[in-house]
Amino acid sequence: MQLVEANKLDLDTDINQYLSSSSNHRIFHPQYPSYPITLRQLLSHSASIGINEETYLTFMQIGDTALARLSLTDACYTYLDNPSNWLPIPPGTVSLYSNVGNALAGLVVERVAQMPYEHVSIYPAGLLRMSAKSLSLFLRMLIRNGSPLLHSRSIAEMRQIVDGVVPYQNTNFTSTDLSDPLISFGLGLIWEERRDGRRFLGHGGVMPAATHSMLINAQSTIGVIVLTNGDVSVTNEDSIKIMYTLEKIRMLSKMLDVGYFIRVVELGLRHRFSEQKKKNLWVESVTHGYCGLSDVDTNWHMNNARYLREADFSRFTLILNTGLWGTIKARRKKEPQVSLLVSAIQIQYRQSVLRGDRFSFIARLVGWDESAFYISQSMILDKNQETACCLLARIAVTPRTLSPQMLVADLGYGLVESPPLPPEVQNFKDNYRLSVTTVKSKL
Repeated sequence: MQLVEANKLDLDTDINQYLSSSSNHRIFHPQYPSYPITLRQLLSHSASIGINEETYLTFMQIGDTALARLSLTDACYTYLDNPSNWLPIPPGTVSLYSNVGNALAGLVVERVAQMPYEHVSIYPAGLLRMSAKSLSLFLRMLIRNGSPLLHSRSIAEMRQIVDGVVPYQNTNFTSTDLSDPLISFGLGLIWEERRDGRRFLGHGGVMPAATHSMLINAQSTIGVIVLTNGDVSVTNEDSIKIMYTLEKIRMLSKMLDVGYFIRVVELGLRHRFSEQKKKNLWVESVTHGYCGLSDVDTNWHMNNARYLREADFSRFTLILNTGLWGTIKARRKKEPQVSLLVSAIQIQYRQSVLRGDRFSFIARLVGWDESAFYISQSMILDKNQETACCLLARIAVTPRTLSPQMLVADLGYGLVESPPLPPEVQNFKDNYRLSVTTVKSKL
C-alpha cells in the first residue's frame, strides 16, 4: 500500500505489467487467459488460485538462510504453471484463502521496488521474530485508521470488503457447524462475522511450531494478539474470549479512571514519606514521567491529553509540598465546599516528546490575586535538558468568600501581599479576565 500511495502500483492493473519488464513469463488463469490477475484480487484472495497442500510443504525450509535458498519467483511460477492449482472459476468471482496469492503480491512488490521482498518488508518490519508488543504497533495503526507509515485512505481501502466476490464452496468439505463465522476479505485482512452479529477484523496464521491470531472488535477499539510457539491450535475463539475480558476491564476503567487515582495515591505517599517536612510556599516541585506506547498520537508524539494530565500531577505535587493541601483539608472540617479549581491554562509546545522519552515536570507558585493562585510549569526532557512545553495555570479558590491570601496566612506567613507577577503571568491574568468579560457580555 505504500507503493500505491507513491503511485508506483495500481491495485486494479494486470500484474503482468509489473512482472513482464523483467520476465516474459506471464501469469494467467489457464482456463480464462483473457481475465487479468490484479493486486486487489491477490490481496482479497479472489484470483481463483487453488490450494495444493503437498506443494505448500515443499516451500517450508528450516533455518534463517531459507530465504536465500528459496526464490520467490521460482516458488510462484512453479506453483501457478500447474493448471490443477487453479480453481475452475474465473478470477474475481470467488474467494479462497491463498498463501501463493500473497506470495505473488510480494513478487510484484519485489519487482517494482527492485529489491528482494525480505529487504522491503520482512527484515525492516521484524517479521521473522516479533513480539506481541511490536505487532501491536501495526494493530494500533488499523484501529486508529492510519499512522506516519500509511495514510488513513490506505487503511480504509484495506478494511473495505471487496465487492462482487462470494466464498468458494469446497465440495470436499462442507461445515455443518452453525457457529462457524462468515468469512470475507479486505486487502490483506480478514473479516469474521459471527451468527450473533459480532464482527471481527484481523488475521491469523498457522505454521509448524507456531500458531498466531490478531483480531480487532469492529464495534470497539479493543484488539487482541495471541502468539504461540507450539504445535497447537489457538483458535480465534480463544482470542475473542480474551477480547471480551479486556472489554469488561475497559468498561470498568471508563466508570473509574483507575490509573489516575493510583498515580495520585502514589504522589501522596511520596510526599508523606519524603525528607521535606517543613512546608515552603516557594518550593519548586519536580515530578517525573515517561512517554509510553499508549501516550502517543497519530504522529507518534506524546498526545495533548498526556501533557495536560502530567501537568495536573505536577500541580498536585506542588500544592502538597507548599502545604496548601493541608490548609484546604483543615478548612473543610468546617467548610466542606472549600477547594482549589483549575480555571484557566495557557500552554506553549516547544519540542516534541517521543515514545520512550523520559521527562521532568517542574512547578512553582509565582503569586496570587484576590481570587486565585498562579502557577508556572515547564516540562524538561531528560535526554537533552531542553524544554518541551511551558504552562501557566490559574487556580481559583472556592468559595469566593475565601481568598488565596487567607490560605497563605493559614500557613503561618500572615496576611502578606503577593509578590509582583511576572509580565507573562500578568498578561495571562489580563487575558483571562478579558475573556470572562467577553463571554458574560454575550450571555
